[in-house]
Amino acid sequence: MDTLVQGKHCTKCGAKIELEPFRVRGEVSSKLIDWCSGCLIAYREERAERLAQKTERAGKRRKVYFIQSDNGPIKIGIAFHVGTRLKELQTSHPHALQCLAWCPGGRKAEKMLHWRFRRFHLRGEWFTPCDDLLRIIKALKEIRSTRPLEEQDLFKLARMKPRDWRIHEKQRRPWTT
Repeated sequence: MDTLVQGKHCTKCGAKIELEPFRVRGEVSSKLIDWCSGCLIAYREERAERLAQKTERAGKRRKVYFIQSDNGPIKIGIAFHVGTRLKELQTSHPHALQCLAWCPGGRKAEKMLHWRFRRFHLRGEWFTPCDDLLRIIKALKEIRSTRPLEEQDLFKLARMKPRDWRIHEKQRRPWTT
């Protein structure tokens, strides 16, 4: 709650406060901070904007992607922007990378795929290409050509239902050895 304090300087901009500064506790930090009304209004506007951006980003859906270099290993990961993630990976990879497919899905879908292909795990999120993995990627491409993909498509293709994944959630990183 704001309370009035007289004869101070604003601790944010340093201006002498002729009228009545606002003393703020807990909004910025745990200690008392004396701000002029202009600084307080600017801070609250910045805070509201940051909150709006955070809410907007949370509304965006993550995507599970499959990225491969030539005929090498396939990376199964998640990102908000697959194109940006591909560029980030390309900067540290000596061979040309390409996105084979992507589908809406979050961390649960990614973990499910990592569990499903744990026998083909190489390192991190990289897997040896196998027939089942290539079949899922091909099916995702075919579905995308006819209609928009949904996260459930990925679970159906991997032949696991989302509720079946709960069995494996408590196990710590079961795909690593």
